[in-house]
Amino acid sequence: MVELVTGVRLAAATAAAMLGTEETVRVPPRARAAAIRCFAYENTVVHRLGDLEAARALPGVVTVRVTASEGQKLGRLEGSGSRQGYVLALGDDVEEAVERAEAAHRAAGFVVDG
Repeated sequence: MVELVTGVRLAAATAAAMLGTEETVRVPPRARAAAIRCFAYENTVVHRLGDLEAARALPGVVTVRVTASEGQKLGRLEGSGSRQGYVLALGDDVEEAVERAEAAHRAAGFVVDG
């Protein structure tokens, strides 16, 4: 997310600083704001996944990543690695980025018990 909105490639910047080099660590920013929304269900069953391709096609959406599958039994959330994926969207401002991420989250959303 940092690179998308600032243009700073963090890994390259860290390596350049450690090595004392003059490596270019900036690229043109892609947007002024970014937002992420995670899929974080627990103790339920995934009955159906939303339309992932439709979510990916929405304006400003950069990434739709889903690791769950239909019929999967989900256990307890024990940390960020237990989440079932996320959507990442860009916008001209925070409000637009959040709206886009939430729209993609709804489109890709799961139907679960309860």
